[in-house]
Amino acid sequence: MARHRQASILTTLTVTGNDEIRTRTSSTLGYRWRQDRHPPLEFLRRQKEPPFLNHQERITATATRRDGDLETREIQLGHATTLVINPSSEIRLYADLGWYTDTAEYDEGALHVFGIQAGVEGVLRY
Repeated sequence: MARHRQASILTTLTVTGNDEIRTRTSSTLGYRWRQDRHPPLEFLRRQKEPPFLNHQERITATATRRDGDLETREIQLGHATTLVINPSSEIRLYADLGWYTDTAEYDEGALHVFGIQAGVEGVLRY
């Protein structure tokens, strides 16, 4: 891959239970890249090291089975952008979309939940 770019795949399998076996499989595909630029703010220009932007895209799919029968499914899509000001200071913006399905026996069929998450977090040390 080119400099400052990274792709990843993470898969986990969890098996629990004695009388009733429950398995959970989850896979995440991720992609990160860095941009050597930053917003044109005066305090950023005065840093010893030039600030930069880190971006991350990810998609996660998860399925849970109980005794071999599909119980739940979940898909999440996400993006995050981090302004790295110096080695100990950064501001991160992120957003995620999610869909969750529980196939348990409800009178109206399966339960479907859609969700959105967004936020800003930061650590500033000088």
